[in-house]
Amino acid sequence: MCLSSAYVTVDGKQDALITKNVTSVSIEGDSVVLYDLLGEKTEVIGKIKRVDFIKNSLVIKTA
Repeated sequence: MCLSSAYVTVDGKQDALITKNVTSVSIEGDSVVLYDLLGEKTEVIGKIKRVDFIKNSLVIKTA
C-alpha cells in the first residue's frame, strides 16, 4: 500500500503539512479533496502543484 503526505503552498512560501496517510485524491470544482487511511476528508481550495511518487508527497498551491 502506498500512502502519501499532503502539503500546501501559500503565496509561494514554504510547504506546510496538512495531512498524512492520504489514500485517495479527487478534484471537485476548485477544490482538491483528500481522504486518509481512516476515511477522514480534507478539502483544500487550490490546484495540485506537484506529485512526487518517490517521496510519497503531494503539494497543493492555494491563492
